This record gives sequence, structure tokens and C-alpha cells, in this order.
Amino acid sequence: MPLMQELGFSAKRHPDQLVFRLLARGRTDKCYDGKPFFATNHPVGRNKKTDTSNVDSDGSGAYWYLLDAMRAIKPLILQERRPYELTTLMDLHDEGVFMRDEYRYGVNGRCNAGFGFWQQAYASNQTLDAANFNAAMETMVSFKSDAGNPLGIMPSILVVPPSLRSEAKEVLQKEYVSGGESNINYQAVDLLITNWLS
Repeated sequence: MPLMQELGFSAKRHPDQLVFRLLARGRTDKCYDGKPFFATNHPVGRNKKTDTSNVDSDGSGAYWYLLDAMRAIKPLILQERRPYELTTLMDLHDEGVFMRDEYRYGVNGRCNAGFGFWQQAYASNQTLDAANFNAAMETMVSFKSDAGNPLGIMPSILVVPPSLRSEAKEVLQKEYVSGGESNINYQAVDLLITNWLS
């Protein structure tokens, strides 16, 4: 039973592995406009002559990611073609069972992850503090369409590796900052800490 539970646990985590490893590769893997998903020169505007950035890579720390995941189209898309299913080979007519008393178990499924709209994501390796978090928020909400209209981007989740756990909690989950003032970023977005970014 514990082995079967571990198989189920691994199958449940596999989509996270695909999605968050893709997020980490976003600085090199290209999206629909031919640029890396996180780039300083996404072409925007009627003539595609305005470069727009969704990354700040001038720091030296671990990368953290701000996402708008509340819309119908997501920044990262998981496509499930066949749900995960536990398969057992226990039939006495199976060659392995009959000849060697081997009972085999496995999980099978089919899915993959891909990039959605780069405008719904922002990456930074600057220190994760209130000032840099606010700068990332302001950048995202200012994104415009090719026609120059606001896209209505509103970040909803901060994704960090475990190494940034305490900094992320400091920014988002402390109700008051030092001095007793209210934290304007208290619960501003959800926090997700994932090992797949390590």
C-alpha cells in the first residue's frame, strides 16, 4: 500500500514538474513571438516597434515569478491528453505472473506544458523585498495591447523557490512592517513555494 501511495503521489506531482520547470526555462525557451518567454524585447504596438520587458535580470539572487493566473488563458498551460491511471499486471494469464510470480504496477498518462501569454508573467532575480515586488506589480499592470489599450493584467500569485521562502513571507504575509505600519502588500497575491525551481 505505501508503494502504491507513492506512485499516486509521484503522478500527482508530475504536472507541477512540467509547469514549473518550464517556468524556470522561460529565460531561454521561446514563446509565440519568437522571443524567450521572459525577455527584454517583446515586440509590441501596431508596427511591433516597441520593445517591452517582462524580466529584471540585473540582480544576482534566485529568480522569483509574478503571474496573473486568474484569466481564461493562463501564462503557463498544462494540456492533459490522457488522465493518469494506475495499471496493474496481476492476471494469472500474464507471462510475468505465471512464469516468475512478478506482479507489476505502473502509472500511465499523457500531458505536457507550454507557454501562454508572456504579458501575464514577470521574472526577477532582484532581492525579493517590498520595493522590487511593487516595481514588478507596476510593470505588469502597465502592459498594453498592440492598439495601446491597457491589458488589465492583475498579478495573482508569487512563485518562489524554497530559498526565497522567508523573503516572500516577509513581503506578503506580515500584516505590519517594522515600526508598526500596515503592510500594503499583505496578502496582495497568493504565495506558492515549489521545489521544481531549485
